[in-house]
Amino acid sequence: MQAYRRRIKKYLQIREKEVITVVFQIWNVSKWKCDSVYKAMEEHPRFTPVIWITDEEASRKSDADAMREKILSLCQHNKYRYTEASDWENLDHSVHPDIVFLMDHYISFSQMPPPSVDRLTCYVRYCFPNTNLKGGVEGFMVPQFLFFFVENESVAKESRPHFPHNGHNIVISGHPVVDSLLEFTPTPTSVWKEQAIQKKKLIWAPHWTINDDGPAFNSATFLQYAEPMRSLAQKYADKLQIAFKPHPTLYRVLCEHPEWGKEKADSYYAWWEKQPNTQLETGEYKALFQQSDAMIHDSGSFILEYLLMDKPCMYLSRAIAFPHFNEMNKEALKCYRIGKNLHDIEDFIQHQVINYADTLQEQRHAFVNNYLRPPHGKTAAENIIETILNSCI
Repeated sequence: MQAYRRRIKKYLQIREKEVITVVFQIWNVSKWKCDSVYKAMEEHPRFTPVIWITDEEASRKSDADAMREKILSLCQHNKYRYTEASDWENLDHSVHPDIVFLMDHYISFSQMPPPSVDRLTCYVRYCFPNTNLKGGVEGFMVPQFLFFFVENESVAKESRPHFPHNGHNIVISGHPVVDSLLEFTPTPTSVWKEQAIQKKKLIWAPHWTINDDGPAFNSATFLQYAEPMRSLAQKYADKLQIAFKPHPTLYRVLCEHPEWGKEKADSYYAWWEKQPNTQLETGEYKALFQQSDAMIHDSGSFILEYLLMDKPCMYLSRAIAFPHFNEMNKEALKCYRIGKNLHDIEDFIQHQVINYADTLQEQRHAFVNNYLRPPHGKTAAENIIETILNSCI
């Protein structure tokens, strides 16, 4: 309680500052979802936003270095201010942050110890929550967060019982990724490979939990469809492009898998990168989503994000039912075709993608309006800024 009082006192002092310095920690480019918040703060006279680049705890230093280069490229392309401070103390010395936003509660994945209780931290999940399991929130540093920004009332209602003081620091803001994905940004060229003839553009995005048979992630299907998806890319090469968009952790898992290893994983990824009608995507995906025609995946975060594109989508699953999914995701899957085998996938490609027989559009529209659009008629970024400046916490 004393730590809580100290944080509130510090917050009230910071809120009176003429300019508030807000730092966004990022260690994986695919998990950066607060672009709209950064840009809104950049344009606001009361804020100075800064990106803090930290390292992922990768199995190889080369992987961490490669990811850091991607993040640096992202910052330079978007003209973000950034720092490469090595730890919290160096961050305090070089940037003097008032508030730090964390994107990921998996602290063990980042080469950074948790912040002290005296620092003001906010949290925006890098993805929409999928499960109603208590373990899905126990790992959060919830007591330390000044504000925990969540997506909608459904998520807040399911989360509060698991949090101290009934989730007093939960704020329903909407997710910033919705701001970004719904904002169409014209690109001078297509992010898809140029083709001699027009082809439909399909994204295949497998999750990384290929060895997990637990209740939370019993849908991961990469090992089942790794080779069949290559065969389908070849079979429909005259009508279809496929972008292989693996979860950022999948490569590391495959390198450690007894039946794969680094050599096989490298060969597999290279195949998708080199075929005339396929491509490998490991970075940002906004333009990829917006320029696509459909998606097939078993990835939790994309269940909701791709519905914003208003295009046909299939969810691959080894499960008969989804008892541990939360209310929001159960409703979201009603907007999907569920793929249980290769026949389902090929039927989806033939009818939903190539011939575009979209029959679930009405369900998608209703779901997006009920669950995904930020509240109060504002963007998620506007709601977050309004909270920081005016909260009665």
